[in-house]
Amino acid sequence: MPRNLKIILFLLLIFISSIFFFVRLGDMYLWEDEAETAVISRNILKYDLPVTYDGKNQVTQEGGYDSNSQHVWTLQSWLPHYVTAGSFKLFGVSTFTARLPYALAGLFTVFAVFIILYWQKKDYKLALLSAFFLVFNVLFVLHVRQCRYYALVMLFFVLWTFSYYKYILEDSKRYFPLALLSGFLLFNAQYYIGTCSWAAVVFAGGFRKSKKQIQLFLSLIVLNFPWIIYTRIWEKSSEFSGDIPTRLTDCIVNLFINLVNINHFIFPLCLLLLFLLVKSALDSFDRYMLAVTVFFLLLISTNPLLPQIRYIIVLVFPAAYILARLVVAVKYKSMQVLMLGLLICTNLFSLPFWFTVKPLLSKNQEYYRDFRTDLFSLGYELSHDYTGPIESFVKYSQGKGKTIFVSYEAEPIIFYTELEVLRDIPFKKKPDWIILRGDNKQKYSFMKWVLNNHEANHVWNYHYEKDNETEWAWRENYIKKYLRENNYVAHTLPVPNTLWENRPNLLFHRFGHEKNIAENLVIYSANVENQD
Repeated sequence: MPRNLKIILFLLLIFISSIFFFVRLGDMYLWEDEAETAVISRNILKYDLPVTYDGKNQVTQEGGYDSNSQHVWTLQSWLPHYVTAGSFKLFGVSTFTARLPYALAGLFTVFAVFIILYWQKKDYKLALLSAFFLVFNVLFVLHVRQCRYYALVMLFFVLWTFSYYKYILEDSKRYFPLALLSGFLLFNAQYYIGTCSWAAVVFAGGFRKSKKQIQLFLSLIVLNFPWIIYTRIWEKSSEFSGDIPTRLTDCIVNLFINLVNINHFIFPLCLLLLFLLVKSALDSFDRYMLAVTVFFLLLISTNPLLPQIRYIIVLVFPAAYILARLVVAVKYKSMQVLMLGLLICTNLFSLPFWFTVKPLLSKNQEYYRDFRTDLFSLGYELSHDYTGPIESFVKYSQGKGKTIFVSYEAEPIIFYTELEVLRDIPFKKKPDWIILRGDNKQKYSFMKWVLNNHEANHVWNYHYEKDNETEWAWRENYIKKYLRENNYVAHTLPVPNTLWENRPNLLFHRFGHEKNIAENLVIYSANVENQD
């Protein structure tokens, strides 16, 4: 292939990446988790530390359990907050600037994947195809467009797995600085993913008991030790309930759900059989990448929280590489093109595994959908305006009122308005606005998780009644009674009342073309018309 053509193709891929990552980046309002990061980051500009309380509102999804007595954030790593604060400092506070550094990190990830694989494999086509599969993975794109740690962990995971391989397995000492830096940043982007990534490369590469291996991990522990001690992160970790068999069962269930999600959104598992059939042609790097994937998946499945796609999002890198290896191995170019088109435009190759395991999923099957064409849905999203419940309320309220109670997604309200968010029930003061988020299906499935998660229970201040009402039903009945007795006025807004503004998780993401997904949003107001 001529050198000029190689340059053109790579630049074309970067151009497409930029469209996917930056077009309408500030269109959708921040959802709960994004706003949590953004508000804490905005507080850094004032307090220099990731402080959760600004004198009026406290950022929390855990009833204050996620910060210490000085209101400093201690639940998760701090790097994303300082990255976002840097963007706010340079470019101002907005939805776009909140997401900007993560979109840039996504672009750097594409560069890194191409350059690393080109250096390692000396195969331009393989490197370009790997970056191509990454860019056209809709799950990757949606997570890159988030004000959250996702893009950072994907970038640092790429650098960490590669630099560890070069430093430890290929005995190249000049990669020690990159391994140390990327391992440190990965932990500080998301400590749980970082810890699992540390362990995964060790299991994949073997326990060599070398001075270099000891030096690297001892350095990482020493560098992160002050933050670990300050945040007392071990106190924030959930535990499986029950005896050893129960815990093992939970791990197996998590692994199963993670495999279903990987098959549907990251890598069609039926193709793994083809990859293993050509294992005789695999070199040490190929086997290492496959081993890292397997061990990371096993380790992350020990997470006591429900299996979440965001915890396995880093696997888009090895998945893209393995897919590229498979396409390159196909002899006929016409078959390569057909395989490429089917992989990026449909989930056709995911269906064999999906139909095999679908009967085992007793509920939530409809969220997966049998046949998906997410790339076309992404195109619709990038070319159309999207208005969610939070944006609709913010524009409708026009800054009126002083207080609000919202059943979920309080953090976006804090970011976009000057309202004081009331969290306690019974109310200690009368809210000017009341919003009950989510249709019944979303609401009750979410609350079932809350009721069974001891950390999430810190949020809700439950009041156990003697009758058989559930806690959520008690809260909902209290609010409905309060609305009637205090003569609130109902306003119906022309947007669906979804539980989330818009999550990147493809099980719940709304591209904007969906119909009849929920009843319209209803907000309730006290006498706010005459308030400034």
